[in-house]
Amino acid sequence: MSVQGLWHYSEKNPKTGPAPTLWVGATRKESHESCEGCGLHRDYAPDGKGRCYAQMGRLALTHSSMIKAHERDPDRYSFERAMNRRTVKDRIVRFGAIGDPSAIDHNTLRRWIDYILDQSQGLSVIGYTHHWRKPENQWLRDHFMASCESTAQANEAIAMGWRPAIVADQDWDGSDVRASDGSPYMLCPAIASTRKGGLRITCGDCRLCDVKRNRQVIVFPDHGPTRRRK
Repeated sequence: MSVQGLWHYSEKNPKTGPAPTLWVGATRKESHESCEGCGLHRDYAPDGKGRCYAQMGRLALTHSSMIKAHERDPDRYSFERAMNRRTVKDRIVRFGAIGDPSAIDHNTLRRWIDYILDQSQGLSVIGYTHHWRKPENQWLRDHFMASCESTAQANEAIAMGWRPAIVADQDWDGSDVRASDGSPYMLCPAIASTRKGGLRITCGDCRLCDVKRNRQVIVFPDHGPTRRRK
């Protein structure tokens, strides 16, 4: 399966900071299909209750609007246009506001990633995939984190050479938890900074989800629709 990607330069995201950002899927069907097998997606969750904040939340509405604009102007959300809008202060390129980036044609993914890493500004590639077990995706462990749903999955991903990120309960407190290789679990600093007040840290400031810089397991508190209903 190979799907298209829509690139948008995000200027006002308070968590990530400004960044060229990939939205996976030129249709909503493509985007949903990219997530096939993900336990956070309601179509594939064992209990039928999705925990995905993107596919089951407001981002899906934004994605639908982008798709309509893309149909009118196919060049509106090109990779080149998004990259040309960035500034010298930008530090990350984000693969995946919605959908799983591993579903994009891999030759296209390699071209994008190579272009980003060749830039003199030292840009970080930030991306996550639920499809980290697939043999054809193993090259992506040099660029993306393995998106995991439990500590057991995180340990499995580490054994396969991936750096994992997990979704945990809202009240997660595992500052003393260690993964199978001794790596510490760390609450996403951008989220932690909002809980503590004071100076806000963005993904562009932090960049721990850049696998070339990171030796922690990054923890994201559940912020999907199930959590909101609770």
